Amino acid sequence: MTDTPPNSPPPENTDSTRHHTTVVNTAPAERSGGGAGMAFVIGGIVVVLAVIAWFVFARGAGPDMAVPESIDADVDINLPEAPKMPEMPANPVPAPAE
Repeated sequence: MTDTPPNSPPPENTDSTRHHTTVVNTAPAERSGGGAGMAFVIGGIVVVLAVIAWFVFARGAGPDMAVPESIDADVDINLPEAPKMPEMPANPVPAPAE
């Protein structure tokens, strides 16, 4: 090996085989239209919930059925009498003196 001065350029590579590396960076393709399917699913859920709510709040009355203005219900409930409780025993502790 020969001594080279410190400020001189590095020696040329005389090797005939050179290695080249090429890096290609590509951005991924933009996604578009991804929200259309989700909007369709959510719209379907909203429609189903609206139909269920209509049946629940209509209380079985369809558009051609008349709902009565008021309901008059007369209900008699005959309950048996409760059993009689025994008399309470007298208090064994005397009342405080005044």
